[in-house]
Amino acid sequence: MLPQKIRTRLVRSESRVALIIIAISLTIAAIYTVNASLLKPDLRIMVADAVNKNNVVSNNVLRYEKLRELLPARGTVGYLDNSYIDKQGADGGAYFQAQYALAPVLVAGIGIDTKITYPYVVGNFSQPVNLADLSAQLHLEIVRDFGNGIVLFRNTESPH
Repeated sequence: MLPQKIRTRLVRSESRVALIIIAISLTIAAIYTVNASLLKPDLRIMVADAVNKNNVVSNNVLRYEKLRELLPARGTVGYLDNSYIDKQGADGGAYFQAQYALAPVLVAGIGIDTKITYPYVVGNFSQPVNLADLSAQLHLEIVRDFGNGIVLFRNTESPH
């Protein structure tokens, strides 16, 4: 059996080791938490990924991701799709999906004979479109073609 003095020192040493291990663990946890919060992507994209990669709505959220970065945080943008070109009015399903993907920015469908008053217009084309002709006809300029049918236009006649 060890003398009392040695046993006391061992207990103190074990306590110090335990405290050091706890301190290191807490430090690692804090670093992980800070890094995780700094690297966390947009919640909208996380939700879309988590729901289902084959889900039409989540895929549309991902399609609009880069366009959304160029829009103002709030406001209203116009919306065009192939239905406008075919003189049928906006395609309800695609239009509602654009509204969801771009919220809180409001998305306003542009009617066949409507004068465009919005500073930006979002194009969502499921069929090939001559963007140069469309832009000239509607007094828009192409800000960026994101591919996959998504285009951002700027209204050249808007006072904004």
